[in-house]
This record gives sequence, structure tokens and C-alpha cells, in this order.
Amino acid sequence: MSSRKETEAIAEKYVKRGKYREAIKEYQKLLTGGEEQDIAIRNILGDLYVKADLVERAVEEFLRIAQHYEQKNIYAKSIALYKRITRLKPEELEYVEKLADLFQGQGFISESRTEYLLLAEKYSQDERPKDAIRVYHKLLELDREDIGSRLALADLYESEGQVEQTIEELNELAEIMMAGEKYAEAKPLLDRARDLQEDHSRTLSNLIDLLKIEKKDKEVLSLVKNILKKDEENIKALKIYGSLLYAKNDFKSAEKIFAKILSLRPGEINTRVRLGKIYILEKKIDETFALFDPIVDSFIQKKKGDKAISLLGLIMGAKIIHVPTLEKMAKIYKESGQKENFKVVSKILLSEFRKNKQKDNILDVLKSLVQMFPEEGTYYQELKQLKQTLGISDKEEAVDDSFESREKTEETLEASLTKADLYIEQGLVRNAKRILDNLIINFPDESRIKQKIEELKNVYQDFDLDEIPERVEKVVEKESQLFSEGSEKDFDYSRQSEKPAREKDTVSVADIFADTDIIPFSPAGETSAYFDLAGRIDEELSAMQDILVLQKEKGISTFEKPLSEIIADFKKDIGKKMLEANFESRYNLGLAFLEQGLWDEAIDEMRMASQDSSLAIDCYMVMSVCFRKKQDYNEALIWIEKTLKISEEGSAQAFSIKYELASLCEEMGDSLKAMQIFLDVKKWKSNYRDVNKRLKALAKTIN
Repeated sequence: MSSRKETEAIAEKYVKRGKYREAIKEYQKLLTGGEEQDIAIRNILGDLYVKADLVERAVEEFLRIAQHYEQKNIYAKSIALYKRITRLKPEELEYVEKLADLFQGQGFISESRTEYLLLAEKYSQDERPKDAIRVYHKLLELDREDIGSRLALADLYESEGQVEQTIEELNELAEIMMAGEKYAEAKPLLDRARDLQEDHSRTLSNLIDLLKIEKKDKEVLSLVKNILKKDEENIKALKIYGSLLYAKNDFKSAEKIFAKILSLRPGEINTRVRLGKIYILEKKIDETFALFDPIVDSFIQKKKGDKAISLLGLIMGAKIIHVPTLEKMAKIYKESGQKENFKVVSKILLSEFRKNKQKDNILDVLKSLVQMFPEEGTYYQELKQLKQTLGISDKEEAVDDSFESREKTEETLEASLTKADLYIEQGLVRNAKRILDNLIINFPDESRIKQKIEELKNVYQDFDLDEIPERVEKVVEKESQLFSEGSEKDFDYSRQSEKPAREKDTVSVADIFADTDIIPFSPAGETSAYFDLAGRIDEELSAMQDILVLQKEKGISTFEKPLSEIIADFKKDIGKKMLEANFESRYNLGLAFLEQGLWDEAIDEMRMASQDSSLAIDCYMVMSVCFRKKQDYNEALIWIEKTLKISEEGSAQAFSIKYELASLCEEMGDSLKAMQIFLDVKKWKSNYRDVNKRLKALAKTIN
């Protein structure tokens, strides 16, 4: 039996003589069956098969070696072998695709793009549309704005009779063109999409946007009317139609459209404001107040008195004394400590109540004035005299106040316990504990609170950050269902609707946020709409200023002038006052912004909420996520490291944060640091999330 060296010597002699097939037989004797040991011999065999014109056998050997290197994460050698294979068998397109995939996986974008393009064209030529579609999608993963690939994809889908996919690709292309202000190129794409399906909502929406950009109001109006003929409850079409009528000063027609929108979707704040402006022109002040009241209440709840005053100022611009508006303004001024403004409004209210002999109302105003201005004896004397007239003793009043206070305290306790239960139900342990900790301070002897705190010790919060918005949404939805009925602050939108409310209707997220300036979700099939009330308030303030100028030109009564000056002064104060923060509300609002991709807004809310130390970890984590989404990786790193610093070392929470930190490092290109942190997480829990998969991918990158 020949030794290994003897066999190698014989094989080499055959090679030198050009007897490749004989050499192959000798080298085959040297194969041991061990994958690692046989690689060198198989490389030689592959070369010999090529020389012996045994291409199929050569490809088999090279393929086997390439797969071995790929399993070992030695991608450079695997790529080199697939290059040889594609040169030997260029007609075998699966090898070309594998080579392109390897290029893409290793970040060789230009090379992978070249291979994919050749491959897609070849598949198309060979009438393999499904394969071509798959490859064009891979090209779009490299660059979603690859116009050539999208056009080719649209053509392929159309040839395959896939109408919906064709329309989607054409709309994607049109939106890319419009974003780049290439409106002339966008129009034929949308026309083509509309030819395929005349009433497709995305196509029509884009066509309207395009026509509006080009200021073709007549064409927009015609298109909108056609849409409404087929779908008379299309909200976007109704809003555009109403806006066009409003811009043309056709207020009667616009009023009908805006009223219809609100009957279908009460939470449309912009529509509320516009309808309110029309009502003001028509001197329908009660109707205007009813429209603005839920928005004003929302601003008051969020400590945004300046914005609330802005809307109420529009009503005052009608130059009609409207008591509910004045009362609401007085409340805002009182709560924000604006004593002089409060005094002016209160004097106007006193004048109205005296005129109408409304003694109970006079009593309430005088009480507030005495409370705000104890040094001014005039109010006190008038209050004392009125009490004597009404036969009210201070002692009786104190008893009534005490009873009312106890009743209110009990309501607060029940509501807070219910809210804690909702958070526990959703696994939001931290939120529930925070509520109960606050309650036990105010109700130290309440056994129900103590029992729930004990129960919480056995509840473990274990879910990803991505789940938080959904869980918060469920809590808010149930809160809305539980607390909306019978609450004096809640606004009954059904009063504004022409249609009776259906008892079995479920509460949507849009309904939950209906009395706020945020609509975080849109019904299925519609694009999301966000309302920038900050910008809108500027518009309202500008309108108020115009009203004030008009008042000065035409002359004003003795009570209107100081009130107008108050509103004007308020404009100067906007942005200068640091309003009191409701940390939990800001935290929940930040989560709503996070889910909708409003990164800057979410960051602002979380900065405020993080002042509550019990919320700091959650807030910092969300801020890091937002900065990461904005691709501001340095800021993201700062906040996630802050999060880790204040977390309990060795806790499940700490390792969850470490996982996110490693993921961020990987995204920043620091593969080595990412691997070190992932390894630390793996030591803690070997099967934590996809840590093993992440480590394998990093090892490939580092190699």
C-alpha cells in the first residue's frame, strides 16, 4: 500500500505530463472523508476537473468548498469560489443569484447591484417573471428609490395580471417623483394607475395632492366630486371639498360639508375650528362654543392655557358678550395665576350677572375674587352683604364644602384603583405601582391599596419596548369606556352628529383621542393625518390680531377694550412660561407619538416625563429609540447609556437594555463592541431573544 507522499508524487507526475484524469484518480485516494482536512485536495481536484474538461465535476467540487467556507463565515473565499462557478456555468442563474446575495450580505452594494441587474434582465429574457420579480425586490432593498427597478417591477406585475401590485408600484414611483418635485413625471404614472382601477384610493389621493400642488383647483374639484359620487363619506375628499368652498367664501356650502365631516369623525380638529369660524360670522356663538369647548378642555388639562385662550379669543372677536366663554377664560386665568386678567374677565361677568339678577352666579364670582384678592375689601364687603341677603351663613357653607370634598375624594380613590387594575391587566406593572404608591400616601389606612401592592410583588413585567404603545392604547381605550359617561368634563360628540350613535360601536383609537389635538391612528385604508395645532394656533392668533385692529378702527365699548388687550398680551407670553408638568400624561403621550413615528415630539414629551425619577428609565429608553430612528446615533448612545447607568445591575431590565445597546453599536458599525455586549447577555441567558443569531452575524462581519 502506497504512502500519502508516494501517492502525491505519482499524482504530480501525471499532472506534469498532462494526464489529468490519471492524476484525479490518485488525488481521490487522498480524500479522508473529513471536511476540513479534504479542502486542499478538493481545491486541486476542482482545478484538475477544469483542465480535464469535466466542468460538471469541477462545479460540484467548488460548490462543496464554497458551502464549507460559508458555514465557517469565511465569506471572502466563498465569494471567490462562486465567481469561478459562475464563469464555468454562466447559464446556471441560481449560482449568479447566490453570488449577488453574498455580495449584498457583506456590504458590497455596487457589486451586488450589478449582479442582480444582470440576473433580473436574464430572468425576464428567459420568461421567468416570478424570478425576475423576486430579484427586483432585492434591488429595491438596496435602494427603495431605484426608479428603473420599480418601473420594471410594475411592468412585470401588469404582465402577470397582478393589478393591485402594479398600482402600488406606480404610486410608489409617483410619490418618489413628487417628493423630488418632478410633477410632470408623476402625472403619467398616476394616470396609468387610474386606467387600471379608476377608484383606487391611493391613486386618487396622490392625484389630488398633485393637482393641489399645481394649483389646478377646478380639476381638483371635479375629481373630488367624482370621488364623492361613488363614496359620499370619503373623509379626505370631503375635507378638500370643504376647504375649496371655504377658500371661495362659499360659507353656507362649506358649513354643510364641515358638519358632515364632524358627524362622521368628531375628532377632526381642523374642521371644528373652520366650522367655528363660519358660526362666528353667522353670530352662532353657542354653537361655536360647543365646537371649541372639547379642544379648550384638552388644552386646560395639558396646562396649555395660552392655546385655549387663543380659541376662546376667536369667539370674543364676534363682539358679543358670551358668558360661557368668559367663564372658561376666567377659569384659565385663575388656574394659571394671571390675577389681573382674571379680575378684568370677572368684572365683565359680574356686570352681566347683575344685569340679569343672577345672584348665585354673582356669589361664585365674588368668592373667587375674594380668594384671589383678599386685600381688596370691596369684594369682601359685597360678598358678605350678598350672603346676608341670601341667608347663607359661613358655617353652613363650610359643611357643604366638607361633604363635597369627601364625596370627590372617594370618587378619586375609586377611579385611581380602577386605573391601576387596567395597567395590571396589560402587564404594565411599573405604571400600576406608581399609582398605588401615590394612593397609599393619601389613604394610608385603605386595605384595598395595601392588598394590591402586595399582589404586585408577584407580577413580573416581561415584554419588549415595542409592545408598550399597544398596551398603553388598550388601557386608554378602557379608561375612555369606563370614565367617559357622566363626566362633566367629557364632551358628548353625539350632540354634534346628525346620525344617532350605535350602541354596539366599539371605541376606536381615533375616538379615544377625539377631544385632544392628537389623532395617532387613522382608519384602515387611509393615510395617517396629524394635526399641528401649534401652527394652527399661530393662525388663530393672527386672526385675533386682525379682529383687534378692526375693533380699534370701528370703536369699542368700555368693557371690550381691556379684554382685547388681555388677549393681545397673551400672545406675547406664549412660549415664555414654563407650565406645570403632568409626568404620566406626558409619558403616555410620548408613547403615542413614538408609535406614529413623530420622533421629535416623542423626545420632547419624554424629556418632561423623565423628571419623575420613577419614569426616568422608560423615558430615556424611548428617547434613545427615537434618536436611533432619526439616525442620530451619538445621541441615541448617550441616552441608552444613561438608561443602563440608572438600572439595577444584574437585573432582567439591565440585560434587556444591554441587548438594545449592543444592537445600537452594531448599527453604528462597532461590531466588536456589539459582540462583547451580546456575549455578556448570552452569559446571563443563552436563549435570550435572538442573541445567538446576532452573534453569528457579527462573527461573519468581523471575519
